[in-house]
Amino acid sequence: MMFTYKFAMVFNYAQMVMNLFLFVLFAEMFGDRMLTILAPFGGDYIQYILVGSIGWGYLWSAMGAASGSIQQEMMRGTFEPIFLTPTSPFVIVIAYTVWGLFMGTISMVIFLFFGITVFDVSITGNVAMGIVLMGLSVLMMVGFGLMVAGLNVFLKQVGSLVSVVQGIAIFLCGVYFPLDVLPEILQPVGKILPMYYSIIGLRLALSDQATMDQIMGYFWMLLVLALVALSLGVLLFKKGLNRARKEGTLAYY
Repeated sequence: MMFTYKFAMVFNYAQMVMNLFLFVLFAEMFGDRMLTILAPFGGDYIQYILVGSIGWGYLWSAMGAASGSIQQEMMRGTFEPIFLTPTSPFVIVIAYTVWGLFMGTISMVIFLFFGITVFDVSITGNVAMGIVLMGLSVLMMVGFGLMVAGLNVFLKQVGSLVSVVQGIAIFLCGVYFPLDVLPEILQPVGKILPMYYSIIGLRLALSDQATMDQIMGYFWMLLVLALVALSLGVLLFKKGLNRARKEGTLAYY
């Protein structure tokens, strides 16, 4: 599909780059590149936007691939025949997830290229811990993806719910601006969302302002969230499959 619809693929990446430029140019109106409110993350708002874009895009590449895998098979009419083969539905989800992460990696490389060459951003801090935190975050999002995939098998068409959650979370997880600029009543809500700890942990790991103790706090938080999300994801996915089997709705979308 990717090679068949080449223009769609190219313009998809072009749109992501334009979104990055949009946020950066919007922030340029305020003049000073170094902002006091971003001091805990190094102060550079372009680096802030770049890291947020990379982290957010990578998380939802994993989530979207895992949650949409079964939905795509059902829409194409290939989901039920899979059960006639030795292939496990979990293999299908994992394969889609690996593909999603591959495409997410391409996005990350494009963002880094423009950030470093055009906006003169330098990625500092503990890069190794940043990779570890993103790895745990991806596992957590795969767990959420399995939950949605299980609901898709049984309830059908729950993709709109994912879009709503993504739209709300992007404002509450500090992706493009810190939580401090939100009304005080909304700030605690953001800290309830698991994605918040992924984005903030990545920012701290890639800044020179955080101590190793601070970074390790996010490491343990994301490790627990990843284990819980994966356990619940596997459970709900199995439950959805079994329920659809009993009701004979595997082939319906």
